[in-house]
Amino acid sequence: MQTLPSQALEAREESSIHGSGVYARQAIADGDFITEYTGEIIDLPEAIKREKARQERKARGEECCDYLYLVDDDMIIDGRDSGNVARLINHSCEANCRSDVLDDRVWIIAAQDIAAGEELTFDYSYTFRDGLGHPCRCGAASCLGYIVAKHQRWRVRRWLKQQPEFARPTQALPQRRRRAKIAGKES
Repeated sequence: MQTLPSQALEAREESSIHGSGVYARQAIADGDFITEYTGEIIDLPEAIKREKARQERKARGEECCDYLYLVDDDMIIDGRDSGNVARLINHSCEANCRSDVLDDRVWIIAAQDIAAGEELTFDYSYTFRDGLGHPCRCGAASCLGYIVAKHQRWRVRRWLKQQPEFARPTQALPQRRRRAKIAGKES
């Protein structure tokens, strides 16, 4: 697959979504292959071990991001390698990119035209159960506050109706309101 040249993307530590993000240095057309999600190939038991260690670091208050990309139960990509710019692409409930697995390789592909300077995002597609452990900060109008796959967000809406107000992910809400005022349009 031919992807955009590396100079077409820029990693910055100023994402309004979460920490670092990846930005387009040039216009990207809908359907363009942007980059490959690369890293160490591990199996499910090793991924579970690494996720437990990450959760322990998180419980101690340490900053720890999740760079595991589940291709299937036998193939997980640990994208922690600093050469993997795709690991810095943030989740958004209204993403401008998608990820596709082709021949056991994960590609980030533009899901719409993307302007120069725009942050790249894709749907991490966490399951309902896993997504409730990951607050979403994307700021999209359709965001429910959790990183959950689009086809399972109906379950989040149903679950939220059953929860007391204090159980909702309040840390995502102030940023969502602020971005709506500044941008006037959600990304």
